[in-house]
Amino acid sequence: MTAAEVILSVSGVTCRYGTPGETAPVLEDIDLVIRQNDFIGLIGPNGGGKTTLLKLLLGLIRPERGTVEVLGRAPREVSRLIGYVPQTAQIDQHAPATVRDVVLTGRLGLTPRGFRYGREHLAPVDRAMEEADVRAFADRRIGELSGGQRQRVLIARALASDVRILLLDEPMAGVDLHMEAGILDTLRRLNETMPIVLVSHDISFVSEHVKRVACLNRRLVVHEAAEISRDVIACMYGGHDVFHQVGHTGDCPISPESEAEPEPEAES
Repeated sequence: MTAAEVILSVSGVTCRYGTPGETAPVLEDIDLVIRQNDFIGLIGPNGGGKTTLLKLLLGLIRPERGTVEVLGRAPREVSRLIGYVPQTAQIDQHAPATVRDVVLTGRLGLTPRGFRYGREHLAPVDRAMEEADVRAFADRRIGELSGGQRQRVLIARALASDVRILLLDEPMAGVDLHMEAGILDTLRRLNETMPIVLVSHDISFVSEHVKRVACLNRRLVVHEAAEISRDVIACMYGGHDVFHQVGHTGDCPISPESEAEPEPEAES
């Protein structure tokens, strides 16, 4: 495996909710290539298409036009190789479940026994807990953990099926600075073996810690993280829409001239 190996590719993708010709596309002519060593931050305004793009990468919806491939195949065909950490996960803190129990649920779909796991599942779960730095409290109840620790458990759960790429939606939401630093260290370590796509509204965090920044507002343009200067980040907090303060090139879709329509919910 080389750093240049393509893990995920999006080519000429357009996606909309509703009838073509009657509704505007949520995503329009999107191209994106994610390689083995990539650490990409995905930013953009509310309604700009971030949720829709994540659904496409996960294989939950199909594009109107264009292709999405993970390891050369449709996302639905290799879904167990795509790790996903949602922004909010419903974990009952009063449930009598341990950290190991929660991480084991990441193996669902890999066993014909439903919720009965064989011994062959224990080693991958232990490895996932080690990678997410939660093995030390594997036998503790999930309700005993802090918010940052639970977020690590969700990362471990996403890793439990031996994934090849990790997608995270606002992983730092509700996490204090100390825990945020620890989670970031974990993600950097994981990035040594797999590409990571991180959705965030915190542009300063994204531009400081990722390698590339994907700006999405119906259209998508990818920048090197260094292209977002500290001066530009500072001016974002002057009381205006932070996404419209990024002074990128004229074709950047989150410039002040680009306004997104509200992103509709996917039909169930």
